[in-house]
Amino acid sequence: MATIQPTMTRVPGSAKGDGSVALYTWTPVTNADTCAPLSFPEANDKCFQVSGTFGSATVVLKGSLDGTTYFGLRDASSTAISLSSADGKVVLENTVYVQPTLSGGDGTQSLKIMLLVHMNNPLRT
Repeated sequence: MATIQPTMTRVPGSAKGDGSVALYTWTPVTNADTCAPLSFPEANDKCFQVSGTFGSATVVLKGSLDGTTYFGLRDASSTAISLSSADGKVVLENTVYVQPTLSGGDGTQSLKIMLLVHMNNPLRT
């Protein structure tokens, strides 16, 4: 059982080219792993994607304003973000913390979980 920390990659091909787009990746995520929460409230545009071997696991994207109480985040159609196969979703809510969580699974899963974020106020380099 491990806590998987997200790695961050700046997206160089973004239209502005100013570092305002970043990709956070948790991988590999297996049955016994926990994804560490990510705090990025200044990025109010987010896209969530999961790929890999699910092994009957379900990935739910959760958010929190205080880092203690988490709730399920929703996509643009106000449907809870809960993926049991490879897919991607836009994230409706903007929270202080975002955390992917896993449930179920048969021990064979190996997932790549990604969150693309866009900041309205880009980082200055």
